[in-house]
Amino acid sequence: MKQKTHSEEYQPAKFTILEARPGRIQTKRFHEGGVDNSSRARNFTFEEREVSDFEDLLALISELSQSVQKVAVSGSVKEEVRHHKKIRRLAKPRNGANPTLEDLGCSWLHFDIDDVERPDHLDWGDPQALAEWTWRNICHGLPALKDLSVVWQASSSAATAGKDHLAKFHFYCLADRPLLAHERHHLFEQVGSDESLARIAQPNYIAAPVFDGVPDPLEGTPRIGIIRKEQERLDTSSIAFPKEVKRSKRQTRNGKPSKSLPSKANSSSAKTITTKTGEAQLSKSCAKLARGTDRNTSIYNESQLIGGFVSAGEICEG
Repeated sequence: MKQKTHSEEYQPAKFTILEARPGRIQTKRFHEGGVDNSSRARNFTFEEREVSDFEDLLALISELSQSVQKVAVSGSVKEEVRHHKKIRRLAKPRNGANPTLEDLGCSWLHFDIDDVERPDHLDWGDPQALAEWTWRNICHGLPALKDLSVVWQASSSAATAGKDHLAKFHFYCLADRPLLAHERHHLFEQVGSDESLARIAQPNYIAAPVFDGVPDPLEGTPRIGIIRKEQERLDTSSIAFPKEVKRSKRQTRNGKPSKSLPSKANSSSAKTITTKTGEAQLSKSCAKLARGTDRNTSIYNESQLIGGFVSAGEICEG
């Protein structure tokens, strides 16, 4: 089978960009009195942007970093509201308003890393080296990321007072197919990223922070850079995603549905057998380990992969 090597063989990644009205800045503002979080905005104009390759991704992130009224969301604007000049940012009905966004899958990913302490030998004087160190640590949680090119961005609070000891970064990359919310959540969970970004209406704050009357601790230092690797797209076939957990509605005595309860992805009985898919993966992993090349790395990678199949209920725990 011919391996995909050119970005044009993949479908472009689609960004949904929302823009608040003037004055409603969508980033943190640092000032003498402290710091203000992004402004609350109710209605947004919207546009969709397509990203075909890594260079497009870098260009868009760089552009949005200079647009203080814009945020990105992973949801797609629903067809029935596309004719509206402005929309609300809704994934579910709220106070009589219908949803404006739906999950059609998203083939761009935003890993938001906040709580990793930087090593003593690295600091914000060299954000490129610190970003590379942080990304290597992320890849320990998800080995499929290690050969992937990413755009890094220092987060709004990076190097600010009291947070200089933290490696606070955003990492942006492309996937080889659109990933649904539960799949994105799985990836973020594996590496310790902010899991709320898996939700389709959650704002992805990309704009650089505003420093009003106070110094920018990263002034003169790049806030955005890249880590170039062999792959432009995440190979999702190497990752065992869990099945989506559906929510079911219970019936009350009067026949009306009550609050939804999460259904269990895997019951205790389901975990007592291994599916054919699980058996095939076990055989494949065992064959790879038997070849004995780069054994320690292979054991780690395959254990991560098998763990995903166990979580998905494809391989029994016993």
